[in-house]
Amino acid sequence: MANVKQSETRRRTRPAFMLFTALLLLSGSLAAAELIQHTHSGQTAKDPVCGMSVDIDHAKFTSSYGGKTIYFCSEACKRAFDKDPAKFATAAAEEPLEALKAKYEANPNDVKLALQYGDRLIKSGEIPEAKALLERLDKIVTAKPDKADVVFQLGYVAMKEAKFPEAIAFWKIILEKYPDTERFSHATVNTAALRYQSEDDLEPAYAMMSKALADKVILDKHLPTAYKLMFMMTYDKRDYVAAKAYLEKMPEDMRQDGHIIDSIWVVYLNSGEPAKGEKMLSDYYATIKDDFFALYRLASIALEAKVKIPEAIGWIERSNELSKGEKFYVLDTYAKLLWETGKKKQAADFLEKAVSVCKNQEALPELKERLVTYKKGG
Repeated sequence: MANVKQSETRRRTRPAFMLFTALLLLSGSLAAAELIQHTHSGQTAKDPVCGMSVDIDHAKFTSSYGGKTIYFCSEACKRAFDKDPAKFATAAAEEPLEALKAKYEANPNDVKLALQYGDRLIKSGEIPEAKALLERLDKIVTAKPDKADVVFQLGYVAMKEAKFPEAIAFWKIILEKYPDTERFSHATVNTAALRYQSEDDLEPAYAMMSKALADKVILDKHLPTAYKLMFMMTYDKRDYVAAKAYLEKMPEDMRQDGHIIDSIWVVYLNSGEPAKGEKMLSDYYATIKDDFFALYRLASIALEAKVKIPEAIGWIERSNELSKGEKFYVLDTYAKLLWETGKKKQAADFLEKAVSVCKNQEALPELKERLVTYKKGG
């Protein structure tokens, strides 16, 4: 496992898709789990199309419907919603929780109903209630598919409680005891995603998913999510040729996901199609040139991939200008880019500014430690 300080530092400069979400499957649908709190965002909203959590402060794609503002993680999700908003409104209209509770209390031994109620409790944030229900079911359920469902949901509860090793332990039970159930595919993807993001165990997670895909144990309906996870991991391994292959296996709408679209140009730039990468970068930059946060992300991606450093300095300079020098993470990236180009005195000055405006108590010690190094000139 990576050193915690190194891991947290690296996460702050990873592409946007790696910052705060894992690809986790719940009841057959994609759910975004906020494993690491977004330290420089405010409120979040749920994208009604894909279920991802969207930072309202920096949401680029919105629509108005029913007198409310709807937020999306990507242009693809916005297009899908705008094409048929009633479809997503209808899909979101579930039976009231109280009505489901009444049904469950009238039939507490109806396992399917209990699992449905437990699922809704989790989605509604009623984690202690969901946990108590599932722990009761775990003691009485014997049928294999139902038992796998209960154990899987207990893992999801543990994940919601930020008890990541416990979540992995529950899903490991499915991997060992219930290989012939649908939850085996769920648990495989979830375990790899959670190990990769919460524990920063890239290599074991990559090996696990590679074997699962080679053995063809991932269900067809979960393959897009598996390919996206493999894209993330191969990108992080700097295996851009493999990343490109997994990218091109994804559905088009997934390729347009707001959590990866700002990084795709790097893949093509480094996998034999530099002209395509340049075009993607040019097109993307044209859409975000006045968005301080998107410019910050773009500069961070360039820094992480060690490409386009001169351009990245221009992007971060503009980001800092738009954010009025008030965002520590922008100043920090500015300092790193200057350091990368040998401008050590300027790098130290900008890092000192980052320290002075930083209110994030978790990030502050690392900034201060690096500042000492910068002031020493290396």
